[in-house]
Amino acid sequence: MENTTRKATSGAKATLLLLVLMTIALACLTSCSKYSSHYSALMLVRSNTPQAASVSFSGFEGHLVLKMKSKADSAERLNFDVSLGEGNLKVSVDCAGVDAELLNLKGGDSYAYHLDNIGVGTVYVIIDSDGKCNDGRLSFSLE
Repeated sequence: MENTTRKATSGAKATLLLLVLMTIALACLTSCSKYSSHYSALMLVRSNTPQAASVSFSGFEGHLVLKMKSKADSAERLNFDVSLGEGNLKVSVDCAGVDAELLNLKGGDSYAYHLDNIGVGTVYVIIDSDGKCNDGRLSFSLE
């Protein structure tokens, strides 16, 4: 009888441990980022490093998030060079929890500019389309 009780207790502990580990893994997978992307695209090329991010596409519709990291020793400036053939895009930036609209890009527009005093920490560039967009090129860098 005692041997059966030990086996049942061991099985319960193993099940509980497995449940705890699965809960931790699920929490890590679902809470890794403040934003998530959801889009459909044709011939999308994306590059994302801690100091620079770019995306170019033939066709795009949806919500795309690029993540960079501003360092304490950087000049805290966000440079951007963007163009769009057709459609409408809204580009926002979230720095240190403050979300600000950077620009509204319409078909035929192109801009090369910078944003000063970006701050230190994670920088999210959020790209939202208003319907289908074509022939876009967006490039961002921190310095």
